[in-house]
Amino acid sequence: MSVYNEDESGGKLWLRDCIGNIETANNVLSSIYVKYTNANNNDLFYKQLTSNNITKFDVFYDCIFLETEAGCFFEKIVIDENNHLNPHTKNFFFNNRKTTKIDYFFDETKNIVCFVDIELLSVSNNYFTFILRLNEFNCETGLTSVKLKERVEIKFKLVSYWDNFTPKIESPKLTYNPDSKNFNVSFIFKNSIKQFGLLSIGIKNLNDEYSIFRIDGLVQFAILDSTNSRHYSIL
Repeated sequence: MSVYNEDESGGKLWLRDCIGNIETANNVLSSIYVKYTNANNNDLFYKQLTSNNITKFDVFYDCIFLETEAGCFFEKIVIDENNHLNPHTKNFFFNNRKTTKIDYFFDETKNIVCFVDIELLSVSNNYFTFILRLNEFNCETGLTSVKLKERVEIKFKLVSYWDNFTPKIESPKLTYNPDSKNFNVSFIFKNSIKQFGLLSIGIKNLNDEYSIFRIDGLVQFAILDSTNSRHYSIL
């Protein structure tokens, strides 16, 4: 189902601390928040964290995910001798929001979280160019690494209403097939009169090397020219 008209609103996060008290995340996670006081060289993300503007959160065992309109992070948490929650590592990986929010998949067998986002680069009369990123958060080490960063150039034939505007791109959906061990990233986009387009991108992982092996889609307002579309790594 399309979330084309989905709204996003922030809220306050409440947590139970290590001795059973229910407090705001500002207090319980203060030692983690402080790592992001200057994320992306400004304090917008930190201000949103501490001013009731959290838009999404999740928990994976001893790891937490928090998101605001500015971006998001994954952190592994440890408990010190004073029953305070602290980050497992001093390193941090702030994923600033680009064109879309992220989507993620938690692999319980490997104890990792893979997450993707889309960054729109340009639109011309018959091209659609964007960057696809796939990152991996390791729940054992608390570290995030970039596994794939590809510039994707989609070419269209017989395209209509696709010039001199910025298309609406919905947040991608990331799925994983345990049999083929391949990922799929799909997302919806629309032309200037809101006609529908869907791209589907297959990603394989061979010996911890991620790569795109297939791009296809369904576009209401054009013909997808797979032969002349291309992608290449910019890592």
